[in-house]
Amino acid sequence: MDWKDNLDPILKDFLKALLSETKEYKDIYIKSEDPAKAQIWIALALLYRKYISLESKINELENILNDKEAKEKLEEFLKKL
Repeated sequence: MDWKDNLDPILKDFLKALLSETKEYKDIYIKSEDPAKAQIWIALALLYRKYISLESKINELENILNDKEAKEKLEEFLKKL
């Protein structure tokens, strides 16, 4: 029995998707002394890339929201004048 059969179905789908993404780099990790470990490191790098991308987008949205709040506060202040 494969250990993946015991995974939560949603987690299993995420794992399948991640392993599918790593296949793009198979020609690289297959040449490693330990291809399984190399594939895991590639998967981690892919996840980290996604994390950095999301973090950047969140920061950009926070900046937009902060600018909008500042603009609204300025408009309120100007109305009081």
